[in-house]
Amino acid sequence: MAGKLTAEAFLNLVKQSGLVSVDQLKKLLSEYQEKGVKLGEPAEVADELISRSLLTRWQANKLLQGKHKGFFLGKYRLLDLVGKGGMSSV
Repeated sequence: MAGKLTAEAFLNLVKQSGLVSVDQLKKLLSEYQEKGVKLGEPAEVADELISRSLLTRWQANKLLQGKHKGFFLGKYRLLDLVGKGGMSSV
């Protein structure tokens, strides 16, 4: 992703990834709005999603890098990178 990632762009990536439901994102935005809190930096939004157990740190880091694909293997949700070798990653 070119340029600086905004909080809005980050939330769009989260939505595109399918990791967090649209309803959960709407709830988060609604709570921010009720409290009068602005979204702030993408990393702060990521930390909030992690604290709510909606994302793992690994998923958040990938999303913050502008990546929204590669979080699912069939019906399984990938939570973290276990290891990496010369031929592949697990």
